[in-house]
Amino acid sequence: RQSWDAAPDVWDGRIAADRIRQLPSRWDDGSWRLRILRDYDEYILHLPMDSDFTDGITPTAAQLSFLKQLKKDRPDAAIRLSLLGHSVDFLPVSSDEDDRRAFSAYLAGLCIDTGLDGIDLDWEFTSAPREDEVRAITALASDLQAMLPPETVLSAAVSRWRLPGTEFFDALDAVHLMAYDGYGKHSTYEGAVA
Repeated sequence: RQSWDAAPDVWDGRIAADRIRQLPSRWDDGSWRLRILRDYDEYILHLPMDSDFTDGITPTAAQLSFLKQLKKDRPDAAIRLSLLGHSVDFLPVSSDEDDRRAFSAYLAGLCIDTGLDGIDLDWEFTSAPREDEVRAITALASDLQAMLPPETVLSAAVSRWRLPGTEFFDALDAVHLMAYDGYGKHSTYEGAVA
């Protein structure tokens, strides 16, 4: 499988314009159109879990339009939305049951509306997760699994140094290992296995 990560940094919302003009040289192709024509199996688009996202400002109409066009251009490719944030970003929408269910329903609706194939939770714990963080991320994953369309993949990016607990993993379809968080040799296969 080939995957293409749409943003080495956090997605900054310049998607629609980037389809027309060249992207920064740090990416491997000259335009979004070239990338879409390539035979990638999946596209991963990042959005920060900030107030713009939780208040419904992002994804913008242009970003949603891009996702729909990408799905139309590449119906065989999986398109996943990765939500990146820290506890200060995730806890407000995952600690309270009503807020968590409303947020999960919003994400389910977003998947249905745009044809997203997956949601990835990239909750960056600063250290070993506290009890309230474990409780919140586990409940969020469970609610999402229950509300997302059945074919939607729920995944999470985790570090072996900061694991939230087995109940959390029971609610996931896939896990992305942040092997680069290890010490010594950078991102080795052995480190990921460990």
